[in-house]
Amino acid sequence: LEDRFNLVSVSDELMEGDGEIQGRHLFMGTESACRRSMFDLVFSAHVFPCSPPSVPRVTFSHVIYDFNLSRDYHAERIALSDTHYLFASSGPSLEGYVRLIKEKRLRNRLCVIPGGYMHLDENIDLAAAYQGPVDSIIYAPTLSLADYPHCDLATSMNEGSQIVERLLAGFPDFNIIFRPHPSDLKLFQINRRDARNGQFSRLLELCREHPRCLLDDNPTSYMQSYNRAALM
Repeated sequence: LEDRFNLVSVSDELMEGDGEIQGRHLFMGTESACRRSMFDLVFSAHVFPCSPPSVPRVTFSHVIYDFNLSRDYHAERIALSDTHYLFASSGPSLEGYVRLIKEKRLRNRLCVIPGGYMHLDENIDLAAAYQGPVDSIIYAPTLSLADYPHCDLATSMNEGSQIVERLLAGFPDFNIIFRPHPSDLKLFQINRRDARNGQFSRLLELCREHPRCLLDDNPTSYMQSYNRAALM
């Protein structure tokens, strides 16, 4: 895109590198982004409001399964853009979008694209090429500290430290890798008082104290741990 268009990125997090200095990155929150009508098209990796309704938007989803625990939440946000392209990451995801649009009778211009999960495709190639040791088990709970609907159905963090302690005791020939969701690690580091902070703190403590308990805090790729894993 950068070869053909004037391309900038927008985020409410400071980005690494010199993008902001060179004007390729804008640091702003979602409310400010929703007032910026200077864009002709917006790409996003989530359904949060991040552009004015009049600006066409393409939303890429990394959800590949066939259920949605927050249907009303997603429907409200899908309806915010007058023209909204939904890039579905899998067949079940595409079918779920279509059902949601019909069920909620959304009336904005919507186009569901049978896309795919490009990052996962790249990771499959990386896994196929890996020739290193397989010496670990990964404990990788999904987003756990943020308070979202039905969180207890989606994460095992309430028993996280007990799970890792039993893995350490039961599999003495394996390292146990704790890979938290990158957003959880950020929430914990800014000292938010979330309900599962105690479990999260204990897991980090295990990683510091036990020689076979390793922390994977890479925010962008899990492949170094995944390739080493006999089980996730």
